Amino acid sequence: MNQAVAKAEELLRQCGTVTLTCVGADGYPRASVMTKLHTESIRTFYFFARASSKKTQNFSQNPKSCISYEAPGGSVTLVGDVSICTSREKKQELWLPELERIFPMGADSGQLVLLQFTARQATFCFMGKVEDYTL
Repeated sequence: MNQAVAKAEELLRQCGTVTLTCVGADGYPRASVMTKLHTESIRTFYFFARASSKKTQNFSQNPKSCISYEAPGGSVTLVGDVSICTSREKKQELWLPELERIFPMGADSGQLVLLQFTARQATFCFMGKVEDYTL
């Protein structure tokens, strides 16, 4: 599994965005393309979202989620849970200047939260070979 995780992390470094999916109030999946913030591994991701957004509301009701991304050489799907983080320090740590075009109010406004995704399972597809793992 360590080799597969290393390959998945290599693919992640090539991506500027990932797709984050939540379960809507109607029970249907809702996918959003999200700016990838700094991450050390495929096990934990952070994303900025408006505190009042449907996405944030959906995760507060149902934390089940999925992340997917692809780059030359393969694709990765991660299944896990999202928690809502309001830590000012963590928001300042992860803030990127390019986020100002999406969130002009800035990280310190109180209108933004961090969505923290923690992976539980992974599906890797490298060169046509599909492998499932529990993380």
